[in-house]
Amino acid sequence: MRLTASLQRGGQTPFQASQTPPLRPRRCSVVTHTGRRDTLLAGLVATGSLLLPLDDASAAAAAPAARKPFCAVVDQVPAWAYNTPWREDLVSYAGGKTWYRFVNYLPPPSGFINKLTRNLASNIAQDKAPLLVLAGGPGLPVSYLEPLELMAGVGRQVIFYDQVGCGNTFLASNSTCPPADQLTLDLYLRQIDALREALGLEKVHLYGQGIGGMLALSYAASKQGAAGGVLSVTAASTASSYSQLVTDRRAALKGLGEAAEAALLAADDAGSSSSKEAAGALQQYTQQYVCRSPAATAASPAGCARLAAQQRSRPVFDALAGGRYFSPAGVLAGWDAQGLGLSSLQETPVLVTRGEFDEVSNASAQQLAGLLPNCQMAEFAGAGSYQHIDAWEPHLTRIELHLCAAEGSPIPKTA
Repeated sequence: MRLTASLQRGGQTPFQASQTPPLRPRRCSVVTHTGRRDTLLAGLVATGSLLLPLDDASAAAAAPAARKPFCAVVDQVPAWAYNTPWREDLVSYAGGKTWYRFVNYLPPPSGFINKLTRNLASNIAQDKAPLLVLAGGPGLPVSYLEPLELMAGVGRQVIFYDQVGCGNTFLASNSTCPPADQLTLDLYLRQIDALREALGLEKVHLYGQGIGGMLALSYAASKQGAAGGVLSVTAASTASSYSQLVTDRRAALKGLGEAAEAALLAADDAGSSSSKEAAGALQQYTQQYVCRSPAATAASPAGCARLAAQQRSRPVFDALAGGRYFSPAGVLAGWDAQGLGLSSLQETPVLVTRGEFDEVSNASAQQLAGLLPNCQMAEFAGAGSYQHIDAWEPHLTRIELHLCAAEGSPIPKTA
């Protein structure tokens, strides 16, 4: 199914690239930056920020020849992206800063809006609520979820941010992370509150991938769903409990062979996958169950999924997951959707999604869906956990239909 919208060019969907003349790409910022699209093409999205400096390794990985925009799911920059207003900035929180990128951003009506900004506003659907994107991991920067930015092509505002201790939020906070005993689930829930308040997000949709889905469900339930301005939730590759996620991962290990399974379990017990055998087995696991796109997991040129894994925050991973992948540990060990009070989400539609080859089993996804009073499920053929990369177009299309139905905005025509 493909979307047709007013921003469509040349009969293609707005999520696809358009055969436009080779103009100099530029996505205009209404705040401080004027070269966002140039930066996309230069590959700097992998680092997540224009505000913050790159280290030598990140700069080399983000060289123009090494990176394509949107995790390489499209070959060309879509035509709409040449005129997309955006903002990248910092919000004070928990003694540090939270970095965010707001795509299809418009300043408050009370502020000065110049002619260019008013023209750009016509590309933003006023009846669509923003989508806030929550990364998984735990400890991953949000950069691996970059394909969701393509939803701006149908007039959707999309907001990315790095969680406390991760990515550009870590860098913007003087490269410091709160002590382990402060890295609680409540800390990350209150970070969403701080971001919503700073950006004026009275109503919002939540998209959470993996652990981000657990965080999204916890937040939505704590806000009583729609009563607290949470219009919908998308939980992508999210299990019904953390212990069930670990059970699914251990079951998936069986598909790698005894040697790979043994190497990964030994590394998990040791808290390190630095051995040659464990590193190879982890790459095999990733390519089979997590992200099946060769471009996204490639070592050279570096793919966005691989870069995000390399940039994972070790302190956050240790605190939330106990530094382990195949055993329940850390703050998240006891997380269970059954204890969230999900009955409060009666008026908040939830979409539970998984890939055909997902590390989260179909039974686990079904179990989560069964706990939700207003839920639908979707599975994407050929995809692993990173459906937004492996099956990006049907995945984004299904999400947009979900969001439109939840907020009551016109559902885009299909072709």
